[in-house]
Amino acid sequence: IISEKSGEISKSILEKANRGVTALPAKGMYTGQEREVVFCTVSAAEIVKIKKIIFDIDSDAFVIVCDTKEVIGKGFNNIG
Repeated sequence: IISEKSGEISKSILEKANRGVTALPAKGMYTGQEREVVFCTVSAAEIVKIKKIIFDIDSDAFVIVCDTKEVIGKGFNNIG
């Protein structure tokens, strides 16, 4: 998720979807503008809710949705 409202989006995902987020520093090479990329892993069943949270805050947000083969960690699969 790339948005000028990354902090507000992150807070809303944490509170409304109970999912963790990670902010990664980034720089738009076209604009030269410093931003944050918000990274969030969710199940397929949660994606509609997450997109609604994002676009209710920033209708101009840039969102990339990728299928993932496996996620290991708290809230997802455990090793073993």
